[in-house]
Amino acid sequence: MTLNVSGNQIGSPTVSAIADLLLESKTLVRILCDPPVFQADLGDSAAMLELVQAVEHNKSLLELQFRWTRDLDEYRASVNASLYRNRYAPQRAFMEAALEAAAAFVMPLFAGDLQYPQDMIQHIIRQGLTEHDALTLSSLNHETRTAHEESLRKIGS
Repeated sequence: MTLNVSGNQIGSPTVSAIADLLLESKTLVRILCDPPVFQADLGDSAAMLELVQAVEHNKSLLELQFRWTRDLDEYRASVNASLYRNRYAPQRAFMEAALEAAAAFVMPLFAGDLQYPQDMIQHIIRQGLTEHDALTLSSLNHETRTAHEESLRKIGS
């Protein structure tokens, strides 16, 4: 779902209303506020702090197009960090599950005890490993383990 308030006057009441919406919404993925007809000075605004906290709380928002002026830069970094988190959360969760599945086939005794550090998962994502790659690795690990068990059975018989 997209909220488009471009071409409207953007001031503290508008920013507060957007923050309230973000706190309640689980489906809003895009907010377009740029270009506004007029944007009030929001640098010392409590509304901007509300917006930052709402974006941090919201897990569905992926894009916020807003006219970031120099006095709003302190808020921008927090908003961008939250948007980045939201964009990559599904991929990160999938990678964690794929790594756990792969580890379960390689080291079944430790399957439930393994926890992967977030920096390792982030590194894998930055390298461009896709969900398909992770599934392929998991399949390869499964095939390798199956072949290893088969060879052990043959040796033991």
